[in-house]
Amino acid sequence: MTFLSSYCFPVYFVIPFASYVETASPKPVTETINNWTFLSNYAHVLVCLADNPDARLRDVADKVGITERTAFRLIGELEGAGIIERAREGRRNHYVINTEAHLRHSIEEHCTVGELLQTVLQHQTSTNKDSENMR
Repeated sequence: MTFLSSYCFPVYFVIPFASYVETASPKPVTETINNWTFLSNYAHVLVCLADNPDARLRDVADKVGITERTAFRLIGELEGAGIIERAREGRRNHYVINTEAHLRHSIEEHCTVGELLQTVLQHQTSTNKDSENMR
């Protein structure tokens, strides 16, 4: 029997502080300090659903750069606020946006969701119309 094995004592491991501080997964591109955007992930999700009301949660999450779980939470909060309605169609969801709902912050509460979506999607709509006219 060795000298150390004859004693019962707790063993503590010292882990340097810096090695466990940054254990979280990397932030999506939209949340980093050097690559910020004017619109929040709520707005990004809303734009995705306006563009494709039958979009799968996975597709919305990929397009926005968030996890499916976060997309699910954001859609649930938008639904709870009365901004969107979710209707089940078979195995998929169909989303209807309340374009008359007003934005929530006091600075922009005079604007509606529809006005925001029209502004953001305007270029995409005009691009689609141009491509249709070219056919």
